[in-house]
Amino acid sequence: MDETQLTVAEPNQLDTPPTAPMQEASPKVFAWWLLVIFLLVIFSGIVYYLARQNKSLQSQLINNSNVSQSPLPSLSPDPSIDPVADWQVYENNVHHVSFKYPLGWDLTKEDDKSEFNASIKLKKDDVVIHMIFGVNGIGGDGTSYKGTPIKLDGHDVYKYTSQDEKNQIVTIGITDILTESLGVLQLNNKTYIINLRYPSKYKTTGESQALETTFDQILNTIKFINSTLTEEQEVRDFVSKFAQTYSDGNWKELAAMLTTQIKNEFDNNVTNMSPAYYFEKQEITNLIKNSNGTYTVSVAFYLNGKPYNNIKGNPQIMVVKEGGTWKSMTYYLYE
Repeated sequence: MDETQLTVAEPNQLDTPPTAPMQEASPKVFAWWLLVIFLLVIFSGIVYYLARQNKSLQSQLINNSNVSQSPLPSLSPDPSIDPVADWQVYENNVHHVSFKYPLGWDLTKEDDKSEFNASIKLKKDDVVIHMIFGVNGIGGDGTSYKGTPIKLDGHDVYKYTSQDEKNQIVTIGITDILTESLGVLQLNNKTYIINLRYPSKYKTTGESQALETTFDQILNTIKFINSTLTEEQEVRDFVSKFAQTYSDGNWKELAAMLTTQIKNEFDNNVTNMSPAYYFEKQEITNLIKNSNGTYTVSVAFYLNGKPYNNIKGNPQIMVVKEGGTWKSMTYYLYE
């Protein structure tokens, strides 16, 4: 039997699969890896930043919650402090009115002791608060206003606002009626004008609010002194109005102020009455109460600073109460 000779191959002679040669990485792949790493870093930074912001916000909410539980300081004025305590005081004993006004405002008076049209002005720069007591001679067509009801020394009145577009002036005044109003106030048989006037531009600059607050504070200090008039004062007020009506030549209104008997005589002689005169003022120079309850009142009419020279002495007006109302028994005062 033939012996078969086995040949063992040397290790280096074994068949091994061929090894592929190593290749260098592509530049595009390397760039993509750098981009991925960069985006991961950016993303991690954003996550970290948002986490810190969230923690900070939670901390602020907690702090705000604690603060909100604490009482806030009050902005309301202390009621124990009187804002007008150091204001100056004006009193008018002829028209029974007093009020306070703030420092820094100039007060000017014109015939403030006269029975009619006593004028008082408070001025500050181009702002004026004007008051006229015992208004006489006002007329014209009334105007309907929009107003707010207020109390003026306990009296129910209205505060209205009007604007003069031509002159760019805002007026805030006091009246007792809003329909066909003359912008006046009638109390205790007297007529008053009380108003605030300022340039319209203050509405846009915001200065109007402070001015209106000051005006309201002044209104709150107005007092009508002795609002229950004495009999003598009632007579004085009646005679003052009678004398003014006479000098105005308003014979229809004058007739309503006469007693029934004298009115009949007046109606027969009214065509012979003197024409109206413009007097600077009328002044009661003497008042006597007679034993029968009537009054004799002397009145002086002034022209050019002196008593009217066409009157011999001071005219005397006889006053009597008829039907609960003061009436005159005299209708002829001067030529």
